[in-house]
Amino acid sequence: MTHHLTKDFDSRRTRFAAEKARRESALRLAWTEITGEALAMAERLIATDGNEAIEALDLKAKLSAVVEGGADGFPVQGASAAKAAMAFAQTLRALFDASLPRRRAILAPMVAAGAKAVAELISEHQTRQADGWRKQLGEEA
Repeated sequence: MTHHLTKDFDSRRTRFAAEKARRESALRLAWTEITGEALAMAERLIATDGNEAIEALDLKAKLSAVVEGGADGFPVQGASAAKAAMAFAQTLRALFDASLPRRRAILAPMVAAGAKAVAELISEHQTRQADGWRKQLGEEA
């Protein structure tokens, strides 16, 4: 009887870990897509001095979906990383709301810098995780 309970616990723990890994992977992918699209949009706005029209409904929807989870939904550990991601999200929203070209031109460099920072946080986190797995598996890191 005890063996059955342990086996059941192990299978639930494995399922939970797999679901958590899938969620984290999906969030990483979503944040990576958002930062890439935001950076491209910001660079276009910088090049046109804010005169390009912003029609980013898809980007707005993606941003709303990941921000809905709050700071805990950011796939990088640490309160500072989550706060940086939320600050980037707020700046991107401000850019969406800016109606005057000059304001878009002013906000675009901030969005570009935020996108680069968030992308770097995700990349650094993945590198640390990979190093941890290599050490755990006995490979040279």
